[in-house]
Amino acid sequence: MRYHVRLVAVWRRLTVLVVFLLARPVAAEWAVEGHFGTAWNVPSTLKLRQDGQPELRLDAHWSTQPLRAGPYYAYRIVWWRGDAGWELQELHHKIYLNDPPPEVQDFQISHGYNLISLARAWRRRPWTARLGAGVVLARPHSRVRGLDGPDEGEGVATYFWTGPALHAGIGARLGDSVTLLPELRLTAARAHVPIARGDADAPNLALHFQVGVGLRVKR
Repeated sequence: MRYHVRLVAVWRRLTVLVVFLLARPVAAEWAVEGHFGTAWNVPSTLKLRQDGQPELRLDAHWSTQPLRAGPYYAYRIVWWRGDAGWELQELHHKIYLNDPPPEVQDFQISHGYNLISLARAWRRRPWTARLGAGVVLARPHSRVRGLDGPDEGEGVATYFWTGPALHAGIGARLGDSVTLLPELRLTAARAHVPIARGDADAPNLALHFQVGVGLRVKR
């Protein structure tokens, strides 16, 4: 199933909700923010299962490679009311398996390991803290025991809703209407993705280093 169609429908509903909030006759403020950065990934256990083969359990070390192929990025829409707000956001995270064993020619979730979440935010100038939860929308690429993953070579992007995601962050806001946004973020997520003749569990715990720009509008 091509989940990018469902994703469009979900984003349309969330956009309607954001517009409704912004239209409410209360003192409010909203912002649109975009970030670039990279992440350090904690080693994790990668499990790969294929029909007729023993399960592979790897002590996986990951890299992010933020400039390779589809770049690392994040963006969010923020609705503030006083010093508390709500954030709707996507983090386009990426993970590449380092030094795979002979059975695994390639394993990456790089287009990406997308964390889509709703977060609660609190600010006290110049600092902002946030805590959120959501889901992972993943596009995996793999070659295991000489077999390509299910969408390799088809020329069609296939995304999968794969598991839950949590994140917490703290950052600074430098400026007023246009703001500079350095930020640290910790994410914990799980992706359960298909591989050829099987599936894989790829949990991820990562510390993200980001810098962004925001546009704020006061009502």
